[in-house]
Amino acid sequence: MARLAQTVGLTEVQAEILSTVRSFVDKEIIPHAQELEHADT
Repeated sequence: MARLAQTVGLTEVQAEILSTVRSFVDKEIIPHAQELEHADT
């Protein structure tokens, strides 16, 4: 799977938020995306 481009110059807090969002997407969104797409949901 393609990763988002690296974002240079983020503060430590911003980098942590980005990491948390990426983790959530990898665990909660990606596994269900194909099923939702096929169901046209």
